[in-house]
Parts: sequence; structure tokens; C-alpha cells
Amino acid sequence: TPPLGNLTAPNFFNTDAELLAGTSALYNKVWFGANAQALLSFGDGRAGNMHTPYNSNWQQFYQFTVSNTNSDLRNAWNSYFTVIAQSNVLIYNVNTYAKPAVSVAAKNRAIGEARYLRGLSYSYLVQNWGPVPIITDNLKQGGDTTLTRNTIETVWEFVIRDLQAAKDLLPASSPVGSGRLNAYSAKGMLARFYLT
Repeated sequence: TPPLGNLTAPNFFNTDAELLAGTSALYNKVWFGANAQALLSFGDGRAGNMHTPYNSNWQQFYQFTVSNTNSDLRNAWNSYFTVIAQSNVLIYNVNTYAKPAVSVAAKNRAIGEARYLRGLSYSYLVQNWGPVPIITDNLKQGGDTTLTRNTIETVWEFVIRDLQAAKDLLPASSPVGSGRLNAYSAKGMLARFYLT
């Protein structure tokens, strides 16, 4: 019997508003491991723009001695793959469970947001780790111990495909004050990726 007091994917996604609420998590805590300290380490640390004798994690980045036990490195890796996993689940849930009352525009926006943020996560991964595995189906690939890393070129191809799709799926504008992605967000990031 489906639980009546709890939200699950099969009994959610009934309206455009529920779909919009379902994508909110992609803008939130899933990024914390990367946004907290790691972006400073990856950017300013490796660029030589910081000197912090009290933070050994940061020291490793500006001294180019980063070990695999560095918590900024680990937290960012986990954060990016959490965003990817959540994006994959959202795409699956929208395609599988969205009810007939949900508009095509709402579905497109949700999938566009998920593809944008998944592509953005992979861009950070490939820029900081090089070849990484591409996961698009958590259920099929999540437990696959034979999954190998993709080449840098194929990861960038995947990132660009996700951003091209997001550009076409997202609306031209976002509600004022919403902080939501739109087609111009995707076009701007896509331009950056082409330059990279």
C-alpha cells in the first residue's frame, strides 16, 4: 500500500507547483561540500592568491601537494556526484511520474534545470580531476563496479550536450527574485565551456 502520509515520487509531481518544488533541492545543500571551502582551494589556492598557514587543506593546494585525504577535495567530489545523482533521479521521476495535469513547459523547465546542473557538476569534475565516469542512470550504473572513467574529451562532449539541451528546455526568463535558471543562464555557461 502506498504511504498516505509521506511524499514519494509516485504520489508527487501532480502539478506544475509540485514539480517546481521538486527541483528546489538542486539549488540547495547538494552544493555545500563544493561551495564551502573547496572552490577557494581549487581556484585561489592553485592560483597562488592565498596564504593561509592555519588551514592545512588550503596549504596543500597552493603548495601543489594535495593528497587524497584532503577533506576539501573529498567534499567537492562527493558534492558534485550528489548533484549528478539528484539530477538523474529528477529527470527519471519527471519522465516517469509527472501526472497529466503537469504542463509540458514545467516538465521542460525541470529537466532543463537538472541537465544544466548535472553538466555544471561534470565541468567542475573534469576540470579538477580529468577523466571521470559519466553516470546517467543511478539504478543501472550506481552499483556497477566495472564502470570506468571517460576520457576528458568525452566528458566535455557530455557537458556540452547537457548545456545545449538545457538551453533549449529552459524558458527565456525566470520569475523575478526566484534565482532560477533560464535559457540565458545556459547560453552563458555554454559559451564559457566552449572557451574552456
